[in-house]
Amino acid sequence: MASDGAGTSRDEDVLALTGADLVTVLLFDRMAGRAHRLWSSRPDLFAATGGKPLSGAGWEFTLQHRSPALITRGESAIRAGFPDHGSILGHGIGLIVNLPLIGAEGCVGSVNCLYRDAGFMTDFDLMIPAVSDWVWRTLHPDQA
Repeated sequence: MASDGAGTSRDEDVLALTGADLVTVLLFDRMAGRAHRLWSSRPDLFAATGGKPLSGAGWEFTLQHRSPALITRGESAIRAGFPDHGSILGHGIGLIVNLPLIGAEGCVGSVNCLYRDAGFMTDFDLMIPAVSDWVWRTLHPDQA
């Protein structure tokens, strides 16, 4: 991804904002029943494009029906909440924080912050405005 002009890439910006080891951005297409990946800070681990089915259960349902960050901590919680838990756990992830992207029609997607350290603590809800702004600037660089 291109530099923001201040000497850091936007990839580095979001990792610094969140403290995460890996960040992905998904947009939900409820009509098609899919989540489309728009971006990944580590495309070598999680593809920067493509998608996956929206199962309507677990993390997706919870995130779509509430607006604060959804925090999933520990192997058993990740196994219970994510159909793709094998891939997630295979990369040593111990904590997932899904930050909702809110549009006029409710939750339209998520910024997914993945941490190897299951004990990482911060006020994740306070990240939402800054990360939402980062998503806007990343998707609309000509308007940033």
